[in-house]
Amino acid sequence: RAQEMGVEEMGYVLPYTLLHGAVQKGLANSDVKCTYGARVSELRHTHDAAVIEYQHQGQSHTLTARLAVAADGGKVLEVAHPPQITDYGQSGVIAHVLTAQASTGKAFEHFTPQGPMALLPYLDGYELVLTATHDAAQDMLTWDDAQFLAYLHNHFGNRVGDFLSIGKRSCYPLRLKRAPDITFSHTALIGNAAQTLHPVAGQGFNMGIRDAWELAQVILDSAPENIGSAAMCAAYRQSRRLDRNAGIRFTDGLVRLFSNDAPLLGRLRSAALTVLDTLPLARKFVAKRMMFGANG
Repeated sequence: RAQEMGVEEMGYVLPYTLLHGAVQKGLANSDVKCTYGARVSELRHTHDAAVIEYQHQGQSHTLTARLAVAADGGKVLEVAHPPQITDYGQSGVIAHVLTAQASTGKAFEHFTPQGPMALLPYLDGYELVLTATHDAAQDMLTWDDAQFLAYLHNHFGNRVGDFLSIGKRSCYPLRLKRAPDITFSHTALIGNAAQTLHPVAGQGFNMGIRDAWELAQVILDSAPENIGSAAMCAAYRQSRRLDRNAGIRFTDGLVRLFSNDAPLLGRLRSAALTVLDTLPLARKFVAKRMMFGANG
């Protein structure tokens, strides 16, 4: 509950276009130069700088900097530094649904033997995030609207009233991808380049923001000539060690606990949810970790 935590809301759901617009507005008021539509083909380093080779509008370019930051997928780095990958055997199905009852700002989550299902308040309805085995998810994509809506009502009941319509369905494999390290010579990783998490706890974006914040603080604390140095990179690694490891373990543990129909784990799930529901201190501890991380 937001009041227990002393915050206005426990979380927000917003369109990507709105977030992108706000970032663009901030960039317009800064001296940051942005190049859109570029494709990075190589990221290497010399003894004192990172060197980025990229193509833009049919031409090749070379950029040299004291520090390169990989933020999205880090594909260029994965060949030289293969990530650790955990395949959960699940896919996520995402769609927009309309319901008879108007959204009141509440989110709903339901746990099934195949994985969690969530309804997130979004615009005029809810954004559905559903996890299932790869085969089951592909099968769901073949369902007509009536079959899908009946399936949702069977799981969520009357919490949001009747399910009226469902939009286009998208499907993505869900897995944990963790870079072996978040710094290399004159290079730092943040966001999905550092770790891609299962969406069970909605922590991927939060952790990426904390990555960027901590990296910015380390840069601000460094003399200009030390940006990208081994000492600066070590300081960034240290600043993210506790929160990153705790966030990865927490999310991975939730997936394993709530995506398994073994009787013993079922009892553990019930016990864990009961503890959170009845003990305010436990509930506040978990909520604080999810909002602010292990360093918060």
